Amino acid sequence: MYFKVVITLIAMCAYASAAPKYVSLGNLAFQSNVKVTTYTTNIPDTLIALNNTGTPRAHSLDTLLALAITRPGIIAALSAPSVTLWAPTDVAFNSFVHMNPGLNLSGDAVTETLAFHAVPNFVYKPDPDVPLTIVPTAQTPLQSIITYDGTAVNVQYAGLFQGKVIESLVCSNGIIHVVKKVLALPTTVSATAAQVPTLSELVDALDATNLTSTIDNLNAVTVFAPINSAFDAISDVTATLNTSQLASVLEYHVIPATAFSTQLKDGEQFTTVLGQTLTVSLADGKVTIIGAGSNATVVMANVQTSNGVVHVIDTVLIPKL
Repeated sequence: MYFKVVITLIAMCAYASAAPKYVSLGNLAFQSNVKVTTYTTNIPDTLIALNNTGTPRAHSLDTLLALAITRPGIIAALSAPSVTLWAPTDVAFNSFVHMNPGLNLSGDAVTETLAFHAVPNFVYKPDPDVPLTIVPTAQTPLQSIITYDGTAVNVQYAGLFQGKVIESLVCSNGIIHVVKKVLALPTTVSATAAQVPTLSELVDALDATNLTSTIDNLNAVTVFAPINSAFDAISDVTATLNTSQLASVLEYHVIPATAFSTQLKDGEQFTTVLGQTLTVSLADGKVTIIGAGSNATVVMANVQTSNGVVHVIDTVLIPKL
């Protein structure tokens, strides 16, 4: 059931020059193209009040409220102190349902998806000096991966995509950031990699060595995923490897623990599934992974999966075979 909603939009100052201008609302700073409104009620009561006004609003949140109100656990999470809620619009939900025709709106999958939109004990405030923020969501162990480039706030979903913040509602116990997409849950390592054309050789190698299920089912995992050109560069080497040796090479790229880029430390060592170590080097704004026989640079970080994270690298790491 849909509810009518209304919100008073506060006009923000326009750009006066090429330099970004920020407006402050309490301790909250936004780019001038994001509309902000302050309420004295908590997040659930604000959503209810908006939907009871009887007047349409620019970014309706009817569906979000209808789904949350039937789930006491979600309402409790949104009523706690210091909460950030990523709030998909009705348009976003309509698109999500269309793309998932078999979705049971009363089922656990929707409950878990809603929990993924809630960040407890944290109120996200855009800061031009903090381009990346990674914080735990109410859907443990998943994280909210937030990027801010000084122009737009985006939050990652399904590991590979971004939902843009288009409006923000400051509430008594936190903030509602309205987003243009439903934040779909991350999927397995293999399913995530399969969506990236430049990781197709890794996907094939995992299948060929029967490692796909093993990696997908680890409780926590970090995968350094070489791009296709990295495999192509050592094709003469891989051609000489038997299946067991190729499996060892792949296991050398897998850490049985979750390590997002914000957790990596210069000089830190990780023991891989193979049993050999990798060393992290942080220099000149780059993350380099130092292996026994080769080094690799991270070219895309923090691709979240259902059980951990993938960092895409430009070189295949060669262990001691």
